[in-house]
Amino acid sequence: LVVWVATHGDLDYGEDWALLTDGKAGEQARRDVAGITYGGGGDPEEHHLDGIANLLGAVPWDLSYGVSRCLVAFLTADTKPARCAVTARSLGEAFKAKDICLHLVCESTPTLDELVAAAGGLQFTISNNPSVPELQKVAGQVAASVVARTIAAGTKPLRSVVP
Repeated sequence: LVVWVATHGDLDYGEDWALLTDGKAGEQARRDVAGITYGGGGDPEEHHLDGIANLLGAVPWDLSYGVSRCLVAFLTADTKPARCAVTARSLGEAFKAKDICLHLVCESTPTLDELVAAAGGLQFTISNNPSVPELQKVAGQVAASVVARTIAAGTKPLRSVVP
């Protein structure tokens, strides 16, 4: 298992994309994720399309047959239009063309829904200010989907996951 972790925010406020885990094992990724902090809830839109496009381009994806590829993104609020000249549809289509499954954990918004649909991915709907039980439920669903796909070495997301 090779893991990449990145974080991003609102480019209008200097919250640039940053690569935290660069193809390391799971334990390093856990430490990096634990170090990410979020403030508040009810966030305004951020540059999610740019952050996802940056990670898609930065990871040297193994496109070999039988290799499971998945990007899981946790997003607060909706996305602003991308500065990097992608649309939700074109970015989703790039995931689909590379056979990379996209899992979004986010609020349902027209733009994020379009991204997931174009990628043929899976969306785990969560509020913008989730409770601990809500976070635990979604974490279990995401983990179950990723593990099942990895075992099957498939890239189609599971459409129903029992937590």
